[in-house]
Amino acid sequence: MITLLGVKGPVEGKTFFLKRFPFQIGRDPKSDLVLNESHVSLQHAIVVKEDNGIFVVDLGSTNGTLVNGKQTPRAAVKDGDTIQVGSSAFQVASGGFTTSKLARTPAETPPIDDTAETKAFATLKGFDQTAYLQPGEDVAQLRKSHEALRILYGADSIMEDVRDLEATLSKVIDLVDDVFDADRAFLMLIDPESGELRFQTERPKDAEITVSATISAQVLRDHESVLSLDAMSDRRFAAAQSIMKQGVRSVMCVPLKSADRILGMIYIDKASQVNRYDEDDLKLLTAIGSKAGVGVENALLYRDVQSLFLSTIDTIIDTIRAKDVYTRGHSERVRNYSVLLGNELGLDAKQMQTLRLAAVLHDVGKIGMPDRLLYNKDALRPEEYEEIKVHAAQGADLLSKIDRLKDVVPIVRHHHEALDGSGYPDGLKGDQIPLLSKIIAIADTFDACTTDRPYQKGMSDEQAIGILRKVSGKHLDPDLVETFIRALQRDRDTPKV
Repeated sequence: MITLLGVKGPVEGKTFFLKRFPFQIGRDPKSDLVLNESHVSLQHAIVVKEDNGIFVVDLGSTNGTLVNGKQTPRAAVKDGDTIQVGSSAFQVASGGFTTSKLARTPAETPPIDDTAETKAFATLKGFDQTAYLQPGEDVAQLRKSHEALRILYGADSIMEDVRDLEATLSKVIDLVDDVFDADRAFLMLIDPESGELRFQTERPKDAEITVSATISAQVLRDHESVLSLDAMSDRRFAAAQSIMKQGVRSVMCVPLKSADRILGMIYIDKASQVNRYDEDDLKLLTAIGSKAGVGVENALLYRDVQSLFLSTIDTIIDTIRAKDVYTRGHSERVRNYSVLLGNELGLDAKQMQTLRLAAVLHDVGKIGMPDRLLYNKDALRPEEYEEIKVHAAQGADLLSKIDRLKDVVPIVRHHHEALDGSGYPDGLKGDQIPLLSKIIAIADTFDACTTDRPYQKGMSDEQAIGILRKVSGKHLDPDLVETFIRALQRDRDTPKV
């Protein structure tokens, strides 16, 4: 039998026998091991027994679960390993105690139920329950409880990445559709301005988008979930035309709840049978709604922050345009050329996002340049050129004040470095120069050559390519130059729709 020996905190000196799996730890009074601590979540963690060993799984707790002092969402444990939840720490033991302070009596070891029903339950994927069930226990209920925990753990996993609201909503409704086998499943959000419900996603994709206003109104009014075993004969919904029109029988509708408000709701129905869902199903869907509500709120907050961030970037770009009227559009063209080369190189999504931002902001340091330099209609004198060179470092300093641009800062600072070390501001050489800076340097050079300036007429693409090759190996990376030329020519030859 697996046991947990309390070695620290309120549980020190106590022994806990894991008579069944999953073994839940948390503040919830229904947990197998109840820890009434402020740093312990309601449903904090579970211990599971799988074919390849014993595992501790964190259930998305606020403060995390530590295994051998290391926070982890899931970890294998063996004899002697330490699990810490809040201020309580346990040592894992199997096959008997290894300390003389504690002794196990025969009465503490549950007898093994070797019935056919128990063995059938033991075949559940990933678990061997045979040694942990006691005679007379409700195997069906244990199976259902285990499945509910598995589903809720899956819901937590969905909420790990909230950067894409639409993807998050789609994953939630996919989970609901898969678990409850509904004829129709809808996820709706409340419009913050109008207060009206807006359909966000549905399953199946071609489902007729209609939901009983009576049911949705009740959920919003009472902040409670609704279950109807047979909506067609349910007095609460006698006046609901949509129920009659769709021939809906079994219905569940639950709120999407955040900490302090309702964000929307999840609705599922079944037209083909009555009594399809029961109170346990409603509890499970309600729990999914609560978890999804927190995730959706985080996704909405992320979207708002992202929108604010992009607005800030747009403001900076507009300031650059207003400052240097002769190179208006230069930042956008450098971004487009940089993206062309980045795609040709196969950069990943994160690198491409950094490249786009760095390219469009590469001249932000010019905001602090004197007008006499930017509006000069003649070629720059040497001393003026030295003043202009400050813009790379000055731009990096300006962007360093924005935390979300920390990856962009070194790219902007070094976009005028040269392969042979003759560039500025730091005289970096070769591989010392960031790859994205090298890309922007090529795009910047090409656009400078092909754009009309007060003191020079823009070159043709072929002439500009000649310039790129001329400074290749000295100022610009030769491999990247040839890759850019290849991508540019392919782009020029591709018909534009």
